[in-house]
This record gives sequence, C-alpha cells and structure tokens, in this order.
Amino acid sequence: MNTDKTSIENENQSSCLGAVSGSADRYTEKLDKDWDDDIYTIEEWKDAVNDGWITNYDGSGYWVKDGLKSRDEVFSTPQLDATHVVWYNK
Repeated sequence: MNTDKTSIENENQSSCLGAVSGSADRYTEKLDKDWDDDIYTIEEWKDAVNDGWITNYDGSGYWVKDGLKSRDEVFSTPQLDATHVVWYNK
C-alpha cells in the first residue's frame, strides 16, 4: 500500500473538490418574485419549525443560496451551505 504524503494530499484535494462542485450544482432555479414570497433565513426557519409554526404537513420548502433555490426539500435533505428557505403553504 502506497501512502506517501503526496498521494494522500491529492486524494484529499479530490474529495474536497467533489464536495464543493456538488453543492454548487444544487441551486439551479431563480426565485420567482410573484410566487416566492415566504422566504426565511435559516435561523428564522429553524425557530418556526422548533416552535411548531411550520411542519412538513403544512407545505413544502426548498433551500436557497444567492437568490437561487434548489429542488431539495428542506425536511428531506441537509442544509449544507444554504442561507435561506423558501416556503410554500398547502
């Protein structure tokens, strides 16, 4: 087994690059000002969930970063690098 320092560093760099490019591909849809009006910061959203104001039965939410939303539902996927949540009531 070859475990020299260079091969370990290259392997670590490859792993990090994959994670970064994967999260960059996560946010693909621009927010629609006509429909996307329930936008919360992560802290506001977590407080609303913890206080019972929002549940997964009330509607659906998606992670947001830099004005772009993902197709990843907030109750089914981890936050990763999202800064906001857009919420749609039923």
